[in-house]
Amino acid sequence: MIGDLIKQIISREALKQKIMKASDIKINQEDLDKLSEVIEEEMFNLYQRDIGTKYKNKYRSLVFNIRDEKNNGLFRKIINGTFSPRQLVRMTADQMASKELQEWREVYFCLVYDLLFVRYVQKP
Repeated sequence: MIGDLIKQIISREALKQKIMKASDIKINQEDLDKLSEVIEEEMFNLYQRDIGTKYKNKYRSLVFNIRDEKNNGLFRKIINGTFSPRQLVRMTADQMASKELQEWREVYFCLVYDLLFVRYVQKP
């Protein structure tokens, strides 16, 4: 399908851009193409060949997190095989997020929880 080809190109380009910025990582074009293809296949299978809203949102999240300049940990774990394509596509957005973003979310949600708790407890 044309859509699948475009998605493979976009995810491959996201990985390729990060590889060019990381001088210590070497991967040949053939291996990069294969990795991108396997990630796409795993996503396609995960969503039972339904390329609807959930599939598209997951794809956007994955590409965003790969491209994130502050998320080199995820990128490196994809390239070195720490996360298999199967594991990668099953990760939540929180699991893929950079450590900095994870910490920010934790602080934010704790503050929101505290504010809601104070309001609830202080109700007359």
